[in-house]
Amino acid sequence: MKIERLLKSPAVFCAAVLLASMLIIHPSLNMGLGDDFSYVRTAKYLAETGHLDYFGWATPMLGWQLLIAVPLIKLFGFSFNVVRASVFCVALVLTLLLHPLFVRAGLRRRNATFATLAMVLSPIFLPLAYTYMSDVPGFFAIVLCLYCCLRAVESVEDQSAFRWLMFAAVSNVVGGTARQIAWLGVLVMVPSTFWIIRHRRLPVALAVSIWVACVGMIFWISRWFSHQLFSQPEKLISGPVNSGMLHQLIVSLLHFLLGLSLLSLPVFIAFFPGYVVRSRRLVGIVLLVVAAVGLAVVSGLHHHHQALLDWLAPFNRDFLTTRGMIEVPEIGDRPVVLGPVAQVILTLLSVGATLSFLLCLWRMAPARQTPAEDVSVISWHKLLLLLGPFAAAYLGLLLPRGAVELMRDRYVLVLLLVTLIVSIRFYQERVSRELPWVSFAFLFLFAAFGIAGTHDLFAMHRAKVAAADELIEAGVPPASFYGGFEYDGTTQIDQWGYVNAQAGLINVPPGVPYRFGTMAFKPCGYSSAKLFVAIHAKYALSFSPDSCQGASAFPAVTFHTWLPPFSGKIYIQNVTGLPTSNLPTRQDVPIGRP
Repeated sequence: MKIERLLKSPAVFCAAVLLASMLIIHPSLNMGLGDDFSYVRTAKYLAETGHLDYFGWATPMLGWQLLIAVPLIKLFGFSFNVVRASVFCVALVLTLLLHPLFVRAGLRRRNATFATLAMVLSPIFLPLAYTYMSDVPGFFAIVLCLYCCLRAVESVEDQSAFRWLMFAAVSNVVGGTARQIAWLGVLVMVPSTFWIIRHRRLPVALAVSIWVACVGMIFWISRWFSHQLFSQPEKLISGPVNSGMLHQLIVSLLHFLLGLSLLSLPVFIAFFPGYVVRSRRLVGIVLLVVAAVGLAVVSGLHHHHQALLDWLAPFNRDFLTTRGMIEVPEIGDRPVVLGPVAQVILTLLSVGATLSFLLCLWRMAPARQTPAEDVSVISWHKLLLLLGPFAAAYLGLLLPRGAVELMRDRYVLVLLLVTLIVSIRFYQERVSRELPWVSFAFLFLFAAFGIAGTHDLFAMHRAKVAAADELIEAGVPPASFYGGFEYDGTTQIDQWGYVNAQAGLINVPPGVPYRFGTMAFKPCGYSSAKLFVAIHAKYALSFSPDSCQGASAFPAVTFHTWLPPFSGKIYIQNVTGLPTSNLPTRQDVPIGRP
């Protein structure tokens, strides 16, 4: 009976959907993906030697994420796929945890199922679930902490509330070792929860002692990481503060919030038919704003204002881009997936849906429905005390990064969780008990794009590996060709033992010279060449037939995709005229690790 009940659980259903997506996507790739080329090497080295080392590209300390990968490596042998499978297992457990979290936050079970699928099938979460990057493990640490805090708030017995709160604190200290920003759980969320339940009979001295010990442990771990060789501990503020940083911060913040509104579209769109259409005035406001934005966009495109494209969906363009998933420095131009027409449509839908939600929030229609069933529901006051300070602190820590570069769209996962909780609960209490069919339609479209885009990402990179294998079989070593950011990252580590990151950002032992930025020009327009100075390229793998110095004798490798333009090619091109006089050789740099 328990097994039957488990199989009928909505949480299990959501995990099964995520598992089914893996079979559809076929995420097999013998190469790094995104930043994980360095992280995978750290896991491999730990499994082989028992020592924890970094390789020049690690800002997260990885922590418990490594401890999950190591047993899989020992059991099945090393491969990129085996290491990535460890994060996918975390993603499955995370999915099982998300549904009960949404229910305890006040969402009805059907709406909680929708929210869970909206999270794990989003075009941001899906590709992250199939990499070895630390975003999913860090997100899991936050979700676990939030779930424990909700259990502490709703617990009837004081001792039970205390145990849940302390478990939230201790587990978050461990969980944050994968991705440090997850420590906001114990630093902000746990104190917020303690404030909510402060009127209970709690062992205050013991609680404070445990929390202080947790904070001390965080300080000690952070200090340890800052002294690890070839790690890149991030500073809160990089470089001098000036007026240009303020402009960059405003631009980054707007892009980030627009990206959040786009990912929230399946929920926000429900407020238009559910609330706005009841008032001609509100319909007029939404249509007028959408028309004004649409007119400005069309006029700008007509007059060839290319900068305007940066303000069209998908806005941030890090993991979710106009050229598919995970856009990193490459040679040549990847095929365009989302053309200007699709971008304009997505932008107008996002603006209209977000405005509908904000109008409903502003008008504050009287509550009509009970928020959930069969569970004691946390009040709005307590929920906002729990989520508000945490979300503000999370966004605040991202702002310094936004002052020097765009805030990555994958950082939006945590705020998307908060947005789904608040917006769906508000909808079911103030508008209707269940989300409308239009929300499920957009959820399906987003999921389909995420699955197809992630499939195409792996198909594209498998073609790149096939092209690289052709060169290697012909006697060309990896240090003699450019294969793109992820492939070259592995080659650089193989040759020198670390990635040639910028001086001041990487901990390098005495006697190891920095060679970052010594290249006089960018071969083939490849912006990351300065990171991979161990490579003296004669060939380059390119998405364009004319990005280097002409075609080589090697044929192009064709790959097929599910999204437009449905096919592409990896060209093997010649690289000539590359000056080597100022490039270091391997003998210049001592390597202390195999």
